Amino acid sequence: MQFWRSPKPTVAVVHGYCIACAFELSLACDLTIAAENTLFGEPKVRFGAGIVKMLRPWETVPQQAKEIFLIREDMITAQDALRIGIFNHIVPENTVFDSVQSITRLMATAAERSVAFTK
Repeated sequence: MQFWRSPKPTVAVVHGYCIACAFELSLACDLTIAAENTLFGEPKVRFGAGIVKMLRPWETVPQQAKEIFLIREDMITAQDALRIGIFNHIVPENTVFDSVQSITRLMATAAERSVAFTK
């Protein structure tokens, strides 16, 4: 949860599989950029454990979070995750790191105090 308390924005860059602790970490970040082939998953949801149950309602609307907890399979495609508001952008796999550099450069041009208050 230190990511949420940090005055500086945190950005997760994910590609391939983003499951379990990696998924929880991405949910705690301010922005998440995902490659189009990313699969998100939280196997612990099926067993009633994991911090993801506390973070997901903040990342998406409660009805979507309940759907994930109650009836979804363990893996969510990048397209479904974007649709329900779990992250910010889908980019082609070969451009994921260039895309995040562009986004973070834009954030770096903002006034530090303004960014901290906005966060």
